[in-house]
Amino acid sequence: MLQKRESNRFASVLKTLRGRDDAPAARPGDERRAGAPAPASDTAPAELRNATPSRLHITDADGRTLVLAPLERRVPTDPERQWPWEGLIRHGYVVPLHATSETRLDGTKARSRRRLHTVTLWCMLEISVAVPVAAFGTGLVRITEAPVVAVAFVAVATMLPGLLFFLFDRQRLSTLRDRFEWQIFRLDPNVRTLADVQAKYGGQMDEVFYAPSEQTTTVNATQRLWPILVSTVTIALGWTMALYSPAASSGAPDTSLFTALSDPLAFAFLGAYFFSLNTCLRRYSRNDLRPKAYGAITVRVITVAVLACLLQAIVGAPESQVYDATVLPLAFVIGVLPETAMVLLRDTVRRFALTRKHRMLAEQLPLTDIEGLDLYDRARLIDEGVPNVEALAHHDLVDLLLETRIPVGRLVDWVDQAILRLHIVDSTAEKDPEGTTVLSDLRALGIRSATDLLAARQRCAHRKALVEAVARRGEPPADAEDRLELLVTGLCDDEWITYIRTWRDRSLVANRYIRLDRDGEPVSVRTEVPDNDLHDCRHPSSRLSSLYRRFTPPCRIGTIL
Repeated sequence: MLQKRESNRFASVLKTLRGRDDAPAARPGDERRAGAPAPASDTAPAELRNATPSRLHITDADGRTLVLAPLERRVPTDPERQWPWEGLIRHGYVVPLHATSETRLDGTKARSRRRLHTVTLWCMLEISVAVPVAAFGTGLVRITEAPVVAVAFVAVATMLPGLLFFLFDRQRLSTLRDRFEWQIFRLDPNVRTLADVQAKYGGQMDEVFYAPSEQTTTVNATQRLWPILVSTVTIALGWTMALYSPAASSGAPDTSLFTALSDPLAFAFLGAYFFSLNTCLRRYSRNDLRPKAYGAITVRVITVAVLACLLQAIVGAPESQVYDATVLPLAFVIGVLPETAMVLLRDTVRRFALTRKHRMLAEQLPLTDIEGLDLYDRARLIDEGVPNVEALAHHDLVDLLLETRIPVGRLVDWVDQAILRLHIVDSTAEKDPEGTTVLSDLRALGIRSATDLLAARQRCAHRKALVEAVARRGEPPADAEDRLELLVTGLCDDEWITYIRTWRDRSLVANRYIRLDRDGEPVSVRTEVPDNDLHDCRHPSSRLSSLYRRFTPPCRIGTIL
């Protein structure tokens, strides 16, 4: 019903706009005199928005000038309502924002969503308190020193990750949507106006930020909230298993909360909880805390429990002298980094079982090779199906921007590095020391990404040093020159290199000057990009002319460059 109502509402707005565009033109016999200014529309939009990433300088036939910042929203004043906006709207320079009262859903839907969220929150609080109380009440956990404090600590620790989700302010989704629109204008060379953005990425934006009619409501209750409850139950059971001691069943209780944590399972769970809590906090601060994160927490806790049992079976009895100094810290590291345990297991299997065919278990091009990627960012990329450098270089960049909400500058830089590494290092070989040497030599020259190499190639004065950096051992200069050209050709043919170069080129805001005639139709459009000597590392004239072509959309009227 909700989708049907929104579809009908969209259809009615579209019909109104089409009716205004399809209105019959004035005939010679009309009362309107030739050359007179267009009358103000009685249905002037309540709010206007600049639909381009350029700063618009609009001049009417009387010489009045109006300036709109890139993607600016503005409520027109009474004099501005007299402007003939229909021509600008028709050409896509400005979009009307009508009837802000229609952007809210009815109160019944909003109340039902709030009610469902309240019920989920109370269920989470009851689980967080009931499980530790039941564990202490049934004797599974016996702590003699401050048992009430221990129960309260476990209850708060259990509910804290889930509380961060309910504290997350989803009223900021509209701000995030506007920020994405501005970023995609700079990243995608194929979009010119907001209509292009909506046509190409509208579905993805509605899935991530919700439809515009849902942004002003409370949290969208149709979200799958069950991962939050499941993760809360898993964390509560994890604390119970961590504090459980076989000595408690024999009548010898632990003295304090910390003495109960004395086996690999307990320390592995502490590592998993430590990582999960910090992940929730980072995603909370990044406006990226969604139910999918809690599904990853549940999987991590269960995986860590299995690996801890495996570690306990390998180590054996805890009477060893190095047990407390080695095994327990190792279990905590396994909780924080389950991949570490998998690496150790892989090396063990490689040493004893697969001495000849171990390449299938080797980790090729890990994300640790990318500069600037920390532990939590790697985990976030792995959650989105990006486990290595090759996947990062060829994954949908816009999808990563929407789903992870990693700052776009950092994400573009990581993909840029991944493209260069993928084209230089041979991942099919067990080791490629020469490729690693080439990367080190380029890094010594200040070249750390694919776009850096493409820009340095244009500097003929330093071409010799660049050729020497990409040359392999014992390779003559002529072959090294051919290798550089082939490498550049491969980089230019990469899928996302055009988007990355566009992001770096569009760092300056263009100024677009539009002059209107008496009928409100644009008669001339002139686009200027401010010159920046530091930004120009190739040929200034060709650089600026290419930027003019990118920022100037094709139109039927005369364009003055």
